[in-house]
Amino acid sequence: DFDMSTLTKSTMLGDEFDETLIESIRTVLSFLGAIGDTQEWAVAGSQEIETRTLIIDGARIEIESETFIGITISGKSSAIDRVSELVSVEYNLRVTQKLSNGLSPVYSNEVCGIN
Repeated sequence: DFDMSTLTKSTMLGDEFDETLIESIRTVLSFLGAIGDTQEWAVAGSQEIETRTLIIDGARIEIESETFIGITISGKSSAIDRVSELVSVEYNLRVTQKLSNGLSPVYSNEVCGIN
C-alpha cells in the first residue's frame, strides 16, 4: 500500500539575502502557528548555513538558508505546498505594496499579531 502522507519534497523559496522574502516567510510561519523544534548554524569557508526545523499542523519542515544557494524548505509535500503558496502570496503583495497603492499584505504582521 502506498502512503501519500509520507511524500516529501524540497522547494527553493528564493535568495537568502532577500529581506522581503525573509519577512514574508516569518509572517506566514507565524500565521500557520509554526512551533520551533531545532535551530543550527554553521560556517564552512565563505558559506554560512542556518537550518531550522519547525512543526506545522503536526508536520515537520526544515528551512535552510545557505550563502550562494538561497532559502530552501523541505518536508511533507502538502505542508511544503501550503507554505510555499502562502509565502508567494505574501511576498508578491509586499512587493506590490511598495510599488503601487499601499495594499496591506494578506498575512501582514498586524494580522498575525507581530510587532
